[in-house]
Amino acid sequence: GGGGGGALRGEMSQNPNLNAKQMAEYYYLQAIRYNNQYAPAWIGLAELWREQQQYARAISCYKTILKFQPASAETYSGLGLCYTELKQFAEAERCYSQVVGMYRQNAVALANLAGVYYEQGRLDLAIQTYKEAIKVDPNFPEVYNNLSNALREAGFLDDAISCYTTCIRIQCGLPPTASIYRGALPSLFNSPAAVQRLCVVYNNLGGVLKIQGRVQEAMACFQQVRILTPDSPEAHANLASAYKDCGKHDYAIVEYRHALNLRGDLPDAFANYVHSMQCICDWTDRESLFLRLEECVQYSLAMGTLPPVQPFHAMAYPFSEDLALKISKAYANHCEIVSRGFNLGELRHPERRPLARDQGERLRLAYVSSDFGNHPLSHLMASVFGMHDRSRFEVFCFALSPDDRSEWRRRISQEVEHFVDVSSWSAADIARRISAEGIHIAVNLNGYTKGAKNEIFALKPAPIQCSYMGFPATTGADFLQYLITDKVVAPPELHHC
Repeated sequence: GGGGGGALRGEMSQNPNLNAKQMAEYYYLQAIRYNNQYAPAWIGLAELWREQQQYARAISCYKTILKFQPASAETYSGLGLCYTELKQFAEAERCYSQVVGMYRQNAVALANLAGVYYEQGRLDLAIQTYKEAIKVDPNFPEVYNNLSNALREAGFLDDAISCYTTCIRIQCGLPPTASIYRGALPSLFNSPAAVQRLCVVYNNLGGVLKIQGRVQEAMACFQQVRILTPDSPEAHANLASAYKDCGKHDYAIVEYRHALNLRGDLPDAFANYVHSMQCICDWTDRESLFLRLEECVQYSLAMGTLPPVQPFHAMAYPFSEDLALKISKAYANHCEIVSRGFNLGELRHPERRPLARDQGERLRLAYVSSDFGNHPLSHLMASVFGMHDRSRFEVFCFALSPDDRSEWRRRISQEVEHFVDVSSWSAADIARRISAEGIHIAVNLNGYTKGAKNEIFALKPAPIQCSYMGFPATTGADFLQYLITDKVVAPPELHHC
């Protein structure tokens, strides 16, 4: 009782130089010394060490608590957070599952478990569990944002946009029908942290809208971020990227310069700035800009991160053939990493045997492209898809982009035997469909161009996969065994690159 407290105060008086956290640690340890089963002290000490990123010590505390309080949800939650920070996701999953088992109606526990599934790349489970958390607490903005991220990575872009929008409305206190581009002003928020959380969601939403080609809406998102955080380099860089996508390079250059003045080490912004300069034929400092850009690329490759220069741009830059190939390989590797997150396993291929022609069996051929419409690829190839000998080939066209109502789209869709609009499908679902159709040869007509979904091919839905036409170079991808070309376009002596 009182004697114990007096003893602690007496000992602390001999340590006048301890800061608040050291004092807290001291008191927790002393409390445990007096009663080694005093759970509040163990919990306090564990959380203190977790906040200080001393995860091994925190884990030891949490495990000690479980010896005398084996059904402590608070302890399992703290333990799960430690394992998550250490990226020991299997252990984290076990801990969060214990909490969910105790309290199925706990939105935080469900969200934590969903977060582990997301980190493991188990997107289906992550989406399902985030949705359970929202059923428990329909006004949990962080869960909406995280669910949106999972939906985005799974390829459900429309659903992701809807969730991001709901998240913003909740954070801003807006009614369900209110525009998210008006009213979300800094005056609504009492803390920089709240503003920062809102900016994260606007940036995420803008990114998905850009992917869908809804550039004006993306620009509105990024403009909102710039209003909320005018000194944020990322705000200017994202807005610049939206301007660039709709061909407003002069505006883009101004915003990129703002971003780079605020923070010089933004490799993606710098790479896009250089590209915009080339697009308006501004050759100012061109040589020094490309030297610096090459340094950025080499650094990214050395660090194992995605290079800031896209493969399609690298072909037009004064880069060596070897560097251009390394950039393409890095992007191919990124596609494989993303595809592994779908957890599809090995997709079924047609049986490897000669076709029974006398029984009407044909070679099943799939063309996959986002350019079945008013696009140069269709201008060049519109007649090809319907010209195959139907007695020998069964041809499918999988359209990654929606119908643009052009004559080119109409012609291709009418002349080919099977035309499938998969523009709203995820990469995983498209790969499943290609596999289910028993495709023998799948042809990637995009490569690294706008609208591509190379993750489809990284999932290997067909036994033979090749690239053709859309991307005029090698993709550097092991999952595309062939490049259709000729010795004029690709002389044998250059096959190494």
